[in-house]
Amino acid sequence: MKKTIVLLFLLSLFFACKEKARFVEADIILDKWSKASETLNYEEYRKYKAYPREKAVFNEIYKDYYFSQVIVTKVEDLDERDIRTDFEGNSFIKRNVFFECIEFDRQTQKERQRVKGEVFFIKFIGSAREKEGWLMANRTFIRF
Repeated sequence: MKKTIVLLFLLSLFFACKEKARFVEADIILDKWSKASETLNYEEYRKYKAYPREKAVFNEIYKDYYFSQVIVTKVEDLDERDIRTDFEGNSFIKRNVFFECIEFDRQTQKERQRVKGEVFFIKFIGSAREKEGWLMANRTFIRF
């Protein structure tokens, strides 16, 4: 009987201490987004944005600088019951992700400054956009 109790205790301890799965999509998407901004590749940039800006706006934003060496610093927990609706009527779930990166001058390729950021990743549910997976919906940068 004691062996059974000890075994159950150890099993419950194992499952209780098991680490949550890491949200690796954030690392991958932020890395690809930063490479798209570096190479001014609008088509690649569009793949990772839920609501991409127009090509002319993209080119204007990134004409003088780009972001690189993106590191995810914190990922908030996902609440799959927190379903929201966008301006087009699409339902989605979201995750908030914090990151740091470096802003580089496009002409000199030299580091301008370190940047902290926050981005919402959204995943559409129950619509044709569901197949798109996780996308960046909103970014905020803090330069320091």
